[in-house]
Amino acid sequence: MKRAGITALSWDTEGTGREKLNLMSAGATFEVESDGKWVEGEPFVVGANAADGSVDFGAAGKAGLRWTARAKGAGMMWSLANRGDPGTIRRIRITLPFNPRMAATTVLPARWLPPDGFGLPAVLSAADFGQLLIRQEGTPAVTGRFTGSKPGRQLKVAFEFAAPKAGETITLDFSPWRIPLPKGVDEATWKPIRRGWWNVYQPCVRGVVGAVPHSQPAGIFSNNSISDPVSCLYLFIADHALLIPELAPGISAEYLLRFSVEWWLDYCINSAGALHAYEGRYDLLDAPASMLVAAWACAEMSGDLGWAKSRIAQLERLAEFLASRDVDHDGIIESPHSGNANAAQDRGYATAWDTINSGHKDIYINTLAYRAFCCMADLERRLQRTDKAARYADLAGKLKAVFFRTFHSPETGLLSWWISADGRRHDYWAPGILALPVAYGLVPPTEGRRVLSAIRSKVKETGFSRLDLGLPCVLTPIRQADYNTAGAVYGSPSREDGSDTFQKYLNGGCVVSDQIHWFNAHFRLEQGDAVQPQLAAMLARQGKPVFPNGGSFQNGILNSPGSGAEFFDWNGNPTGYEGHLVYSWFFLQGVLTQQAEYRNRILRPLARPAWEGK
Repeated sequence: MKRAGITALSWDTEGTGREKLNLMSAGATFEVESDGKWVEGEPFVVGANAADGSVDFGAAGKAGLRWTARAKGAGMMWSLANRGDPGTIRRIRITLPFNPRMAATTVLPARWLPPDGFGLPAVLSAADFGQLLIRQEGTPAVTGRFTGSKPGRQLKVAFEFAAPKAGETITLDFSPWRIPLPKGVDEATWKPIRRGWWNVYQPCVRGVVGAVPHSQPAGIFSNNSISDPVSCLYLFIADHALLIPELAPGISAEYLLRFSVEWWLDYCINSAGALHAYEGRYDLLDAPASMLVAAWACAEMSGDLGWAKSRIAQLERLAEFLASRDVDHDGIIESPHSGNANAAQDRGYATAWDTINSGHKDIYINTLAYRAFCCMADLERRLQRTDKAARYADLAGKLKAVFFRTFHSPETGLLSWWISADGRRHDYWAPGILALPVAYGLVPPTEGRRVLSAIRSKVKETGFSRLDLGLPCVLTPIRQADYNTAGAVYGSPSREDGSDTFQKYLNGGCVVSDQIHWFNAHFRLEQGDAVQPQLAAMLARQGKPVFPNGGSFQNGILNSPGSGAEFFDWNGNPTGYEGHLVYSWFFLQGVLTQQAEYRNRILRPLARPAWEGK
């Protein structure tokens, strides 16, 4: 008797030919629960070949259960019918093993069912291949499982259901799904990037390496689906959700974000009120600031003040910890890391910029803290907690009042990335880092325009021309004294001036994730024309395949230092490690945030400075 199985599976929601690449690492497995034990069923047995090209598979030799798989336009349809006696079979499970090297495939469901289950409907998302919306018809209910491992580079999506009763049929419809055209965006702009919008959303499998202090369930937003959850950049994932809250029918970006935020709040705050960042670190102050903004975004999208009230004590613990780090009471938050030259050791970094020896008065930390305090003040006001609202508004106001005069560098005319504990300024031509406070209104408009203009001039001076990659994170080398000992592959220099590893990783590499700050700063100051060529170049790259797997800013989940496509040198050679890093697609937000309506949706709680508009 002939046997058959599902040995290849792929799709391409934009018709660019990527469906020819197999997303699976092996054939699908078919298991049945019989007499209380799960066993692998016999290989699929070919049944009747219908005129429409469908194939019927017998389940473990049982004629009573018939599994039918057939194409449905650009999607597919699965069905399981009970045409008789299923015997001792009680449940059935079909598992699709995906190849992480081909694409970061993940699931975005209507509901997560911890520790690793999910309910339908759900979106099956493969980076730069597209999305399939999975819906069920008939009973009993189908649930899914999302499993895998980083060390084994395994990624599996399974569908499990009870054997239907006689005469019942379960149908799973896998249909291509595209996010509808957002307001104010034309079809030509949106078409090549709409599937890339999903690349930011990478819920991970359960308990990946580095998950401390509490093994996380499947569904926590992470660097990619088999990588680590990192709290430090959740605010920018929250921005993504705020811009397009409903991803598909029954699939809410707010719910998916809230599921992750709740895990961090419940399991990752220590006794001092600090938040776990990643890999056991509680000393990175961008982590609590980021989570406060993400929690505010959940309440903003849902309008659920009951949820906000139930979480406000946890949020206040984070906010008060952050406030306590203004150790000299000047309004500026101080990192526990000194930031002094040559002070860095292997883990001496102060933020998610994890090879840079920043610290003490750090511009990035204080920019995020300002937004976090503004969000807390707004949330407390909505909860009618007047005293607390005043408390966080005051913290935000004091920080803003001293921000520019603290970080403005009289020597270079730039903003200092950090001022170390020894009083030294560490000034670098860092487009994204210096643009973020401009985007948040912490820099007077006249000064903001001057800083942005100086950076644009410096870009021209360096000869950098690969606008499709995004600007380099710094335009001149990071000095050895300001870099940690991560190794040359991560940009750690041997020369004092940092020139020997320049253009690698955070030592001047093109960091795609940074670009949204650069764009938003220009949009805020009504200088969007200055960055339109770069945004257009990056959008054009996203719309076409660059790497063999069809990716443009990702080349699959690699975990291979020096070869991942989330960092590039100035010639476009990958110098990253993950391969897929969700932050690489934040730049797509610029398609929307060039409109004031969308920027205001993200930044509504930020108070307008007195000098705005002067």
